[in-house]
Amino acid sequence: ANEFGQLGDGTEVRRKHPKKVKQLESEFVKSVACGAHCSACIAEPRENDGTVSTGRLWVWGQNQGSNLPRLFWGAFEPNTIIKQVSCGAVHVVALSEEGLLQAWGYNEYGQLGRGVTCEGLQGARIISSYAKFLDEAPELVKITSVSCGEYHTTAISDKGEVESHVKRHNSMEMLHLLCKFLFPCPLAWL
Repeated sequence: ANEFGQLGDGTEVRRKHPKKVKQLESEFVKSVACGAHCSACIAEPRENDGTVSTGRLWVWGQNQGSNLPRLFWGAFEPNTIIKQVSCGAVHVVALSEEGLLQAWGYNEYGQLGRGVTCEGLQGARIISSYAKFLDEAPELVKITSVSCGEYHTTAISDKGEVESHVKRHNSMEMLHLLCKFLFPCPLAWL
């Protein structure tokens, strides 16, 4: 693998053996996430004097602006502390310490949680509310955990509810999903 630069060495050369990601040598990496075409990690400077946030997001690979790791704030304010990151096939989500979620990448199946689908690369945007049903007003929600699948994103709220944004083809698939997550559960984020 590495045809999209997801290994973080600045190339798109296939690798058979591990290679240190030199761009992150001055960082203490706390967690890493791998998608099909990109990677991300949460890290802090090894020599932290207290002036830098303790959870900075680094991204690299397809649609991340570089094949070398780079700091990424996206829609978050600079120095926002990042708690968790997850990568799907062609999208990424990052969770802040405050429980805000931002998502970016491709959104053909609604995996960015914006309530609509759209083609092409989408910039980072914060998702802070969801609608349980499409005819209801959205509610503010604090996210405590998030995970991406290939073409979907699922998160857990501070109330223990599962919010899922998924690839769906028809209403029968939606009904199956509702039964799987113990109706009712939030399904359409705005």
